[in-house]
Amino acid sequence: MIEPSILKFPKYKKFDVHLLVDYIELRCLVNADHNMVLSDLKEIFTAEDEEVDMRFSEDDIASPDDASEPDDANERFLADLFRHMQSRQIHYGSSYPFEVNDGQIAIKVALDDMHIAYLYLLLCSHLKYIAKEHHAQLTSEFEFVSIKCIEMLVVPNHELHVFGKNSKIKSARYTGNAINRLQLLADDLGGHLKVGAADFPKTSTGDSGLDIVGWFNCWDLLKNQLVLVGQCKCSMKWTEVKDARQRLHELMSLNDEVANYFLIPFHYRRSTNDWHQAASAGRKCLIDRERFIKSFPMAEFKTCKSFALVKEYMVSRLAA
Repeated sequence: MIEPSILKFPKYKKFDVHLLVDYIELRCLVNADHNMVLSDLKEIFTAEDEEVDMRFSEDDIASPDDASEPDDANERFLADLFRHMQSRQIHYGSSYPFEVNDGQIAIKVALDDMHIAYLYLLLCSHLKYIAKEHHAQLTSEFEFVSIKCIEMLVVPNHELHVFGKNSKIKSARYTGNAINRLQLLADDLGGHLKVGAADFPKTSTGDSGLDIVGWFNCWDLLKNQLVLVGQCKCSMKWTEVKDARQRLHELMSLNDEVANYFLIPFHYRRSTNDWHQAASAGRKCLIDRERFIKSFPMAEFKTCKSFALVKEYMVSRLAA
């Protein structure tokens, strides 16, 4: 399931410690002893000869301290990685499938369903290391799990629908080509489309960047209501994507308030548990891996093929 490319040096920015710790967790899954110790990390992240290219992303610029004291800088970097692992162990609690001790991170011997949920989100967030045959399954069911997560978070009397075209569950309400689907959504929300048929190919059935839509109105048929939109992204470039509220306002005029959800499988945190980059989380309710796990729709997830896929993979790995 995890490709051999996982054994190559990870081309992530040194700044993105949360992604590098994910990489270490993934390496624990494929390593024969199911762990990573400090000496392993030193071997990965420390150049031992001039022939080894151990540079991180070209966007990384070494600080003066890093340039003058490379050994000390590397020790500080490895310490940062372990601080981040320890932070995850604290904040995920019993849901964290790894054990972090001095100089070591190891996969737990006995994995429960919540551990499988964490590992599923971990795999979804690093698809470049996953065999392509599994991508569609993982991502389509991530959208399904996302809407079930939102259902657990919102107040009663919300009406929620999948609008995305690649979900595990297809919308029974929004069907047909792109403009017909958008017109029906505008009618549901009491809005007026800013786009027309000429803006889309006749055969287009795209979701226009809206994965989840919904509204709260249990009193009457008047519109002025709380609208809910959501987007689900497993891509590393999720921070560059217009969120669903922006896209909705580009597509139609609304008098409604819009609750804006953005769901990602990434652990988007520093070791302090603050957002990795606060600006990327702005003006949206960002559901990252930690928030996901703390409101995870386990019953629905266990109906997914991804649950069985990840569980079977882990059973085979731990038995190896």
